[in-house]
Amino acid sequence: MLVMKRLLPTVIIIFLTLNTFAQSSVRGFKSLEKGEYDKAIETFTKHIDSDSTSFAAHFGLALTLSAPKNLKPDYFLAWDHYARAKKFIDKLTPDENDFFKQFFFTRDNIRRSKPLQYNFDFEERAIEDRLIKFVREENSIDVAEHFLKVYPNSRYYENVMHIRNQLKFRLTEKANSIDGYNDFIKLYPEAAQIPKALRQRNLLAFNAAKKENTIAAYTKFVNDYPEADQYYEALKNRDQLSFDEAKRRNTIEAMEYFIKTCPKALQIMNARNILRKLLYEKAKLVNTLEAYNDFISKYPDGEYFVDIFNLKSNILGQNYGAAFEGAKNAVVWIKGFDFDEKNDIAGGIVVTPDGKTIIAGNRQKPDAEGTQCWMVAVDNTGKVLWNKAFGTKTYNHATLMSLTSDGKLLIEGWSGASNDTIARRSWIFKVEQNGNGLWEKTIDGNEVKDMVTTAEGDLYLSGYQIDDSLKMKNFLLKLNPDAKKLWSRQYVKKGSLDGITMNAKNELVCTSGRWIWRVDKQGYILWEKIINASDSIIVPRYANNQLMLCGTQNNIPLVVKMNEQGTPTAELYWTANEPNKVLNCLALPNKHFLTLETPGKNVKLRVIDDKGTELKSLTLPSAQVAGPGSIVVNQAGEVYLTFSSFITNPLDGDICIMKLIF
Repeated sequence: MLVMKRLLPTVIIIFLTLNTFAQSSVRGFKSLEKGEYDKAIETFTKHIDSDSTSFAAHFGLALTLSAPKNLKPDYFLAWDHYARAKKFIDKLTPDENDFFKQFFFTRDNIRRSKPLQYNFDFEERAIEDRLIKFVREENSIDVAEHFLKVYPNSRYYENVMHIRNQLKFRLTEKANSIDGYNDFIKLYPEAAQIPKALRQRNLLAFNAAKKENTIAAYTKFVNDYPEADQYYEALKNRDQLSFDEAKRRNTIEAMEYFIKTCPKALQIMNARNILRKLLYEKAKLVNTLEAYNDFISKYPDGEYFVDIFNLKSNILGQNYGAAFEGAKNAVVWIKGFDFDEKNDIAGGIVVTPDGKTIIAGNRQKPDAEGTQCWMVAVDNTGKVLWNKAFGTKTYNHATLMSLTSDGKLLIEGWSGASNDTIARRSWIFKVEQNGNGLWEKTIDGNEVKDMVTTAEGDLYLSGYQIDDSLKMKNFLLKLNPDAKKLWSRQYVKKGSLDGITMNAKNELVCTSGRWIWRVDKQGYILWEKIINASDSIIVPRYANNQLMLCGTQNNIPLVVKMNEQGTPTAELYWTANEPNKVLNCLALPNKHFLTLETPGKNVKLRVIDDKGTELKSLTLPSAQVAGPGSIVVNQAGEVYLTFSSFITNPLDGDICIMKLIF
C-alpha cells in the first residue's frame, strides 16, 4: 500500500507534465501499477488500435500480460508485443524517455540509477524467463511445439526442444509399440532419448521374433536391427532353426542353402560334414566322373576324399583300359588319377617290399602358376592310400623315383622359376613311405635323366648341364645318402647323359646317343665305344645279367646285347609302322624280357624271348611315359607301369597306374 501511495503521485506528476505523450498509454501504466490488469490491457489495446507503432502501448501490454500477479497471463502474447515494441524503440521522444526514466525509478529501487536501455533489457529478460517458466511448468506438447514454431531463434530453443522431446517420449513409452518408437526415432533424431528408444524398440522387436520363433522372424530382426543388443542372440536362434530345418530335409540343396545363408553359424562344421556325406552318397549312386569331380572340387581332402578318389580312379582306369589293344588279359587292374581336371603328367614308379606302389608324377598348382610333384601311393589292389604334393619352386617336375637301402623314397627331376630349359636346376628330394617329407635340394646340372643307387645308399645321377655358351654337356654326379656331393664328372662329348646302369662291381655303363662307355667307382672311363650311325641308345639296362642297350635304329625299336668289354653280341629289332624307340628292357620269369616302347603317340609293352621273338604285346593308345623309370618288375614277375593318358583330351592328361602279369 505504501508503494502504491508513492507511485500514484509520481504517475500523476508524469501525466501532468507530458504534453506530447499519449494520454492513453499513461492511463494504461497507471492501471498496471494499481494491479488493474484487465483495464490496463483494454487501454493499451485501444492505443495500439489507433497507433500500431506505439512503443509505449506494446511495451505496456507486454508488461501487463506477463505481470507476476496477473491471474490471466498470456506469456506468448506478452513476448510478441515486446518484440513489436523493440521495433519502435528508436521513435521514443525526449518526453517519453523522461516518462520511462521516472517509471523505472519508482518501479525498482535497485534499478532506479541504471540507464534506460538497461531497464528495457531487464524487462525483456523477465518476460522471456516467465514465458520459459510457463512452458516448462505447463508440460504441454502443444505449448512446446508452439514455442518452437514461432520462436526458432530463441536462446531457449534447444531447452524447449528437449522439453518437447521428453513429453513426446513419455507418450511413446506409454504406448510401448514398435511403430511408436520408430515414429519417435524418425521424427526426433536429435532427441536425447533416442538411445533409450532404440533399446526399447529393439527389445520389443526381439520379443516379438522370439514369440513367433521362426526363421523368417529372426531373419527379419537381424536385417532390420543390426545394432540391437539382441542381434547375436537372434542370429544364434535363427541359425539353430535353419540348421534343424536343413537336417529335417536332409538334402544337398537344403544343406548348401544353410551354409550359404548362415556362413558364421556354430553349426557350420556339422553342416559341412553332413553335406559332404550327402555328396559322397550321391556320387556313389550316380557313379560318373562328373559326380566325382564335383565332390573332389568341393572337398579336396577329408573323410570321404580317398573313397571318392578311389571310385573315380576306377572309372578313369576302366575308360582308358577299354581302349587298349593286344594282350588285355595281362592287365590285373588299372587306375586313373586326375587333379582338378587339369593336365597331369606321369613320372617315376617304385614297388615297396610290402606291396605298395608309389608314383611321383606332376600336376598343375591349384591356385597359382606352375607345377608340383604329385605323389600317389596305392596298395596291391590299386586302392589309394595317400596322395601328397611337393616342390617349393614355381615349377617342380619329377621324372624318376627309387627306393633307398633304408626303405626311403628318392625322387629326382628338375625345378625352377620358369619352364625354360636354361632356368632349370636338377632337383632331388627324399620322403618316407608314408609321404612325410625329409628334405629337398637343388644340385648340379639342369635336369636329372637317370639314376642308380648302391647297396650302401650312395647315389649316381646323370643328365645334362647347359654352359654359358648355351651348349649342352653331359654330367655324372655321385652323392652320399644325405645328398652331399662326393664328386662330379663332365665328359668331352656334348649332349645329355641319358642313361646309366651298374654291374656287380659297382661299375657304370653310360649312354649318350651313339656313345657308350664304362666308368669305375670314381667316374673315370674304362672303355668307350661308338655304335652304328643309324643307332641311338637311350638307356643301358641289365636284365638276366645281360647288358641290354635300349634305343632306336632308323626309327624302329632296337635292343643291343653287349658283353662286359663293350662288344655287341646281338641286335634285336622289330618292324614298326611309325617312329618307335625302346626306353627300357626288363627281365621276366622264364628268361623272357619286357620292352617299354613309344611308337608315335602311343605306349607299347612287348614280351620277347632271348632271341627277340615277340610273344605278346599290349598297346596303350594316346599315352606317354616320362622315361625308363616309368616301369618296374618285382621279384614275382608282376609289372607296374605309370603313364599319362590323353584319350579324352590331347591337351589334358591323366596319370595312370597299371598292374600286369604276362
